Amino acid sequence: MGSESIFCEGSANEARNSTLTPFFSAINDSIREAVAAHGLKLPKIAMPLRVMITGQTQTPSIDATLELIGRDQVLARMFAQLKHFPE
Repeated sequence: MGSESIFCEGSANEARNSTLTPFFSAINDSIREAVAAHGLKLPKIAMPLRVMITGQTQTPSIDATLELIGRDQVLARMFAQLKHFPE
C-alpha cells in the first residue's frame, strides 16, 4: 500500500468520524468495549448481532448497519430475539 492509499484511507476515516451521530458513536463504543472486555475478536460479536438484527450473515459494517436501521428498530428487534433465549 502506497503512502497515497494510507493518506486517502485516513482522510476517509476522519470524514466518517466527523459525521457520526451520538447513536452511531455509542454503538461503536459499546461493540469495542464488549470485544475488549471478553477478549474476543469483532466477528465473534458482530456476526450474532448482525443475524439477530437483520437476519443476514453479511452486511456492511455492523455499526453502520445498526445506524441505518435506527435505534428504536434495533432495540425492538433485539428484544424480540432475546425472548427466544433462556435466562
